[in-house]
Amino acid sequence: MRREAIDLFGYFGDSDSDLKYQDEVHGTLIEQIDKAVDLVYTKYLKALIYYDGIQRIEQFMFPQEAFREILLNAVVHKDYSACNPIQISVYEDKIYIWNDGEMPSELDSTEKLFEKHSSKPYNPKLANIFFKSGMIEAWGRGFDKIKEACEKYNGRLPEYNISASGIMVLCKACDKYLELLNNKEGMVKKINGNQAYGVCQNTSYREMMNVASYIYNRYLDTKGEKIDEMKLHKMLYFAQRESFIQKNEPLFAEIFYGWKYGSILKEIRIAYRDDAFYSCIDKEIVSRIKDIMDKVFEEYANKDSWSLSRLTHGEIAWKNSRKGVSDGANSDFPIDVIVDYLKQYGLKEDIEGCTAFYIVRNKNNDVLMFFSLKCGELFDPLFDETEIEAGYKEYLLIIQALRNVESNEETKNRALRKLKK
Repeated sequence: MRREAIDLFGYFGDSDSDLKYQDEVHGTLIEQIDKAVDLVYTKYLKALIYYDGIQRIEQFMFPQEAFREILLNAVVHKDYSACNPIQISVYEDKIYIWNDGEMPSELDSTEKLFEKHSSKPYNPKLANIFFKSGMIEAWGRGFDKIKEACEKYNGRLPEYNISASGIMVLCKACDKYLELLNNKEGMVKKINGNQAYGVCQNTSYREMMNVASYIYNRYLDTKGEKIDEMKLHKMLYFAQRESFIQKNEPLFAEIFYGWKYGSILKEIRIAYRDDAFYSCIDKEIVSRIKDIMDKVFEEYANKDSWSLSRLTHGEIAWKNSRKGVSDGANSDFPIDVIVDYLKQYGLKEDIEGCTAFYIVRNKNNDVLMFFSLKCGELFDPLFDETEIEAGYKEYLLIIQALRNVESNEETKNRALRKLKK
């Protein structure tokens, strides 16, 4: 496989001449596909945040599954003799993908590409390699998958402009993304002179950014260098856990995810990319978190990023979030920091007789589950859904029997025994 750069990236501001930053992706063609998709969706695209009830939702301008298929299509239809890289230009509300390649002559418009048609890749041997590697599901299915992904996302189909000079694909932002971008709460905001994105500008987000900014600035002051992104994620994770240890509460409510190199906060990826950390932090906040941060810096600041990554790989919550996920993939399952806290400190409490059982309740004080670390099982539910439904029906029958004035004494006593049990 070729090792030339197939992808050239650029992020543009208000005009085509306003190039903010750019990147190249190198490696084998198969490697470059994964690297390119990851780079676009972690560095170049912003995820705007909104809430559906209590559910936090990240909204990108264009579905990742569709973008990946467009890129795969560009790779297998590229004219490699021209030695021109695929060019990906990202703007605030659209993406352009240019490819020095050709399509079959009968497929000369967007409408025809999304109609039923035969598969005639410009590089059939290359297409066969991608098919056998599992990156292409079935020949001729690429445009169907793009259409399905866009429909599922309530987004627009990409627009293809096919000419003698190559293939230009325009991917426009979906309506929801544009709504958030133009909405007062969905716009890029300024807080203390720093940028932050989405409607995640709530109290919890500010608390997280204050903690991250404290770590960022303290590390810069004490070490004389900027903390790298991987290390910042890990320091935040250990700070969150230390807060449970010292104060029995989290520093912030944002969620960690179990990515391949350890725990990460998606919001921090955006903030780090845009250098959006606060330069000035309220003294009251500094005073509240200082003891926690002193411990975290003492324990972890002198360790390198990869050592911290390996430490988080040993955490039970990270392992739980990785179940069913391949080694090289990132997980969208959240990490429960409190599980690691209990694993490390709860067993000692149990042995000392301080805490025999842990009970988990919802906001209505209903018992959801209980567990004892001595029994060897962590977070065992009281019932599964089938048992809950059956138990509820039995409970109703018992109550009905107790309320039924015609029930004899034996029936009532039997019902009372069941209820007590």
